[in-house]
Amino acid sequence: MQKEIQYSILRNPLYVLGCYAILLLPKFINSCSNKTVVSSFWNNIPSCSKEFVFVKFLGNSIWSIVLLIVVFESFKIASKYLKISFFPVKVKEWLQFESKLIASSFVAFFCYLFLAYSFSIFNKSIEDIDVLNIFYKAMLVAFVGVHGVLLISYLKYKKNPLNQKIAVKSSIGNIPILVNKIIWFEKIDRNYFVNSKNAVFKIDYNLAELDKMLSKKYFFRINRAVIVNIPTVKNITHWENEKYIVELTNKKDFVVTRKRVVELRILIENLQKNK
Repeated sequence: MQKEIQYSILRNPLYVLGCYAILLLPKFINSCSNKTVVSSFWNNIPSCSKEFVFVKFLGNSIWSIVLLIVVFESFKIASKYLKISFFPVKVKEWLQFESKLIASSFVAFFCYLFLAYSFSIFNKSIEDIDVLNIFYKAMLVAFVGVHGVLLISYLKYKKNPLNQKIAVKSSIGNIPILVNKIIWFEKIDRNYFVNSKNAVFKIDYNLAELDKMLSKKYFFRINRAVIVNIPTVKNITHWENEKYIVELTNKKDFVVTRKRVVELRILIENLQKNK
C-alpha cells in the first residue's frame, strides 16, 4: 500500500546529524586503519578519534553539512516538480524513483561545486576541491538520506495508519490535517474536498491518489465520487432495487450499489473483530 513520503524529515536536525555521521564513517575507519596489524584497529580508535575530529575533519565539517543540505533540498524540490509523493510499489515505480533520485543528486552535485569554487576564491585555507570525492559523497548522502526517509515514513505508517497527515488548503494556506479527523473525501465537479466534523477543505489529490495513500482497513471508496472513513459509517439501509443508503455519523448520506455495500459490511465486521 502506498503512503505519502514524509519529506519534512529531511529538515530534522537530528536526522541531518545522523546522515552526517554516516558520511564521516568511511573516512574515520580509513583514518584508524593506518597500521598493518588488524587487531590494532580497535586499540587505535581512542587516539585516532582525537586526531581525526580535531585535526583532519573539523576544518571542513561546515562544508559537509552544506553538502547534506544541498542534496536534501535538491531532492525536496525535485520531488515537487517530478511528482515523487508516494511510496514506489511496482518495479517500474522503483526504477522511476531511483532515476529521479540520481537526477536530483547530479543537480545537487553541480550546485555544491558552484558554492565550493565560489568560496574558494575568497578563502585560500579551503583544501583543494576533489571533484570525484564530492560526487561520491553526494551520491552516498542521497542514497542513505532519502531511503532512510522512506524507511522511517513506512515504519510510522505501519505503527498507526490513522496518524497520517494530509495537506489541505485553508484561508491561511496549506495546513496538515490528521486522517482520523476526516469523515469523508468527495469530488464535486473538478474539485476535491476533505470533510471533517467541523470544516470542509480543498485538496490537490484526486480520489485515485487518495485511494493509494489511505489505509484500506479504515477507508473505502463507496462510489466514483466519495471515499468514507469506515468507523464513521452509522447506518446502511436498503433504498430501491440494488441501491442502498449509507449514512455517516454527521447525518450525511450517500447512494451506494449493492456490490459496494457487501464489501463495506465486510470491512466493518473486520474492524469490529479487531477492536
